[in-house]
Amino acid sequence: MQAFLASVSLAAMSGLVVACFDTRFHKPRWLTGSAARVMAKRLSKTGFLLLGPSESFFVKGKEGPLEDGELERAKIWALTLLFYPCDAHMAAAHA
Repeated sequence: MQAFLASVSLAAMSGLVVACFDTRFHKPRWLTGSAARVMAKRLSKTGFLLLGPSESFFVKGKEGPLEDGELERAKIWALTLLFYPCDAHMAAAHA
């Protein structure tokens, strides 16, 4: 993500709508951190519009796979973004 942000014109990206997610171990967030939350904060400060809250999906090991039920939870999260009431929807509707 850092390389991407460094390589693009942030002025050109301002107002784009994004959603942030990550994968992490199923431990407390204070212990593992959340790349999705960090990305969401940074992108928001740079002018991107957040479609909805960031989310973490849990993996069994460092290289995956996802824990049981996480793929279904990810699908539900993605579908809820379509209907999430936020400024991003309003901005997209008026673009």
